[in-house]
Amino acid sequence: KVIAFIFFVDHINIFFFLGNVCPKRWSYLAGYCYFFSNSTATWSNARQRCIETGGDLVKVTSDEQNAFVASRYSSSRCLTEGTWIGLRRNPKNLSQWVWRDDFNVKPQYTKWHRKEPMNERLDKNCTEIHPSKSIYWYGRECSARGCYICVKDANECNNYNICSGQRCANVPGSYKCSCGTGYTATKEKRKCQDIDECKDENGGCPHFCVNTPGSYICHCRDGYVTENNGTVCRPPEFSTAGTEIKSREETRMTSTKDTNDTKLFTKPPAAKPPGECVTTDF
Repeated sequence: KVIAFIFFVDHINIFFFLGNVCPKRWSYLAGYCYFFSNSTATWSNARQRCIETGGDLVKVTSDEQNAFVASRYSSSRCLTEGTWIGLRRNPKNLSQWVWRDDFNVKPQYTKWHRKEPMNERLDKNCTEIHPSKSIYWYGRECSARGCYICVKDANECNNYNICSGQRCANVPGSYKCSCGTGYTATKEKRKCQDIDECKDENGGCPHFCVNTPGSYICHCRDGYVTENNGTVCRPPEFSTAGTEIKSREETRMTSTKDTNDTKLFTKPPAAKPPGECVTTDF
C-alpha cells in the first residue's frame, strides 16, 4: 500500500514509500530501504551499526540515488557534522577508492567535489556528503564523527498486494511474481494480471461468459436449464442429452454437438404385424 509520496521536482523523479516493505524509520527507494541516522559515529563504527541492522553503509551508483540521500539528512546536527557513505580509500592500494570491501571493483559512479579527492592527503580516507554545502562528496578522516546512511534490501513481498495476492519471491533490489491459475505475469514478472478467459471463444460458454478474478463463470439465458456449471444450456422441457423424453407425442431429443441447440423428432407409430386380422363391426 502506498502511504506517502515525495516529489523531487529538480530531478523529475517521484520517490515513494511502501507501507510494511521497510522497517519503521526506514525510507524506500527503488527496491532498497534507507536509514538516516540522527546520531554520529566514526566511519568504522557507523558501518558496524549498519551491518547489525542487516544492511551496510550506503553505496551510491546514480545521480537519482545521490539526490535522494543528499536531501534526506535527518537533523541539523548532520548538517554540521556531515554524513558518511560507504566509499573509502583502498587499504591495499591508497591511490584507489572502493565501496566498502569491494577492493577489486572500481567505482563506476562518483560525485566528488571539484577539489576532491585530495589524494595527497592520505589522512582523509573516508567519504562524506555534506548537505549544507552541496550534493558533492568530500574526503574526511575516518576517525572523525558523522551521521551515516544505512541501506538494505527491501522485502516487497511483505506487501500482500504487490503481486495481486499471488506468490511473491524477494530478490536483491526487486521481487518476482509467480502467478497461479487464471493469472499471468507481466514481462518483468513484477505483477500478476487476471486472464480474461471470456475473450477467447467466449470461454467455451454457449450463452454468457462472465470473467472473475482468476476464473470465469458461464451463465445461460433466462428460461434455460444450466448443466455442467453453465457449459451446457438446455430448454427446460429437456434433461440430459441423449435421454428419452416422455410427452404426448412421444418425442425424443438429440443434442447437436456444434451449437448445443436441440432438435425434436416425432417417434413413428409401431407397424402392425403382417397377416393380422382386424375385426370390424358392420
